[in-house]
Amino acid sequence: MLTEKSDGANAAYQLGYENFSQFSRAYFRMFGTPPIKDFEGLISSSQINLTR
Repeated sequence: MLTEKSDGANAAYQLGYENFSQFSRAYFRMFGTPPIKDFEGLISSSQINLTR
């Protein structure tokens, strides 16, 4: 997602979920944190420029 400048909805679809909400709930159940928190952590620890 970081290198392709993709969004969560696209990632959820590619993983077979019908929508981002469904993916987010499953992610939270599995990892105990919403996906945005992990994504924000990756952004802050990377050198990737996310501006389009």
